[in-house]
Amino acid sequence: MLISLIIPIYNASKYIERCLHSITQQSYTNIEVIIIDDCSTDDSLSIVEELRKQDIRIRVFRNKKKSLAGFSRNRGLKKARGEFVWFVDADDWIEADSISQLTNKIQESPFELDFILFGFVEHYYSEKGNLQIRKLPPNSISGGNNFENFLKITKGFYSMPWLYLYSRKFLIENRILFSTDVYYEDIIFVAKTNYYSKKHKVLPLPLYFHNREQHDSITQSASKKKIEDLLKAYKELINFVNGENIINKYKSLLTIRFLVFCLSRCFKTFLLVSETDKENEKLKKNLRYYKESPIMSEKSLNYLLIYIESIDDEEIHIKKEYIENTNFLSYIREQMFF
Repeated sequence: MLISLIIPIYNASKYIERCLHSITQQSYTNIEVIIIDDCSTDDSLSIVEELRKQDIRIRVFRNKKKSLAGFSRNRGLKKARGEFVWFVDADDWIEADSISQLTNKIQESPFELDFILFGFVEHYYSEKGNLQIRKLPPNSISGGNNFENFLKITKGFYSMPWLYLYSRKFLIENRILFSTDVYYEDIIFVAKTNYYSKKHKVLPLPLYFHNREQHDSITQSASKKKIEDLLKAYKELINFVNGENIINKYKSLLTIRFLVFCLSRCFKTFLLVSETDKENEKLKKNLRYYKESPIMSEKSLNYLLIYIESIDDEEIHIKKEYIENTNFLSYIREQMFF
C-alpha cells in the first residue's frame, strides 16, 4: 500500500530537513513524498533537492507563481499515486513508526476507510517565552457524528487536515479540494471530508508534532486579508450547509462556531493589524455590522455561556478556548473601535 505525503513549502529552510527526516526514516518504506515549493526565496528548494538525491521517494515540484497552501495541496493531490494521502506542514514532523501504525489500522479494518483521525503533540511558547508541550489525542474511539463534532471542535475533530490520513479515492470521488488563494483553506476541506465520510477509524495516539512557533506570530502576520479570508471561509461553510439542506439541523452549532472561532478571531486580528488596515472603511464597516448585529447581542452571548456549560469536562482544552473567546466578544461588544 503506497502512502503519499504532501508537503507545501514556502521559506521553510529552518524546518524542512527535520520534517523530511521524520518521514524518510519511517520503518514503513512504501511511501512517496511530494514537495510543492511555492516560490521560496530562501534555501528551502536547494535543501529539498539535496535530500531528493539521497532518496528517490522524494518528488519535487515548483509553482510557477506564488500561491498559498490550498493551491499547493491541490497540486500535490493531483500528483499523488498513493491509496492514502497525508498532508504535512513543512515546519512540523511526524512520530516514528506513525505510518506503520496507520497502515496497520487500515489493514485491520473490515471495511474500506475514508480516513483515519489521530492526535497530535503541540509545541508552543508561553507568554514568558518558555517552551510548552501539550498532547491532544482524540477523546473518543467511536467518534460519533463526524460533522457535528467538527462544528463543535470536539472529540479531536479539528479543522487541520494534517490530523487525518485520507483515502485518495474518497477525496476524488467526492470532488473535495482546498480553496485556493486564500488563508483558512482547510476549514471547508475538513468540513466536507467529515460530512461525506461514511467509514472512518480513530487512532487515539498523538502521531503528529505541530510546531506553533511559526503560527503564533500573529502580530507580524495580522492583516486585512486574513480577516476577510476568515469571514470568506465561514461564508463558504455556511453556503455548503445550506446547499446540503442541513441548515435547520446545524444552524445553532454553526452560529456558535461562527461566533467563537470566526468573529472573535477577526476582532483579535483587527486589534493587531497595521494602522493603514485599521483605517480601511470597508473593513471597519464589515466588522461594525457584526458587532451591532443580533448575533453579538447580550442575549446571544449569554446563550453561548449556557452552551459552554454543556461541553464535557474531558474537552478542557477546547472548553477553555470557548470561554476565552466568548469573554473577548463581550469585551468587544462594549468597545468603540469602529
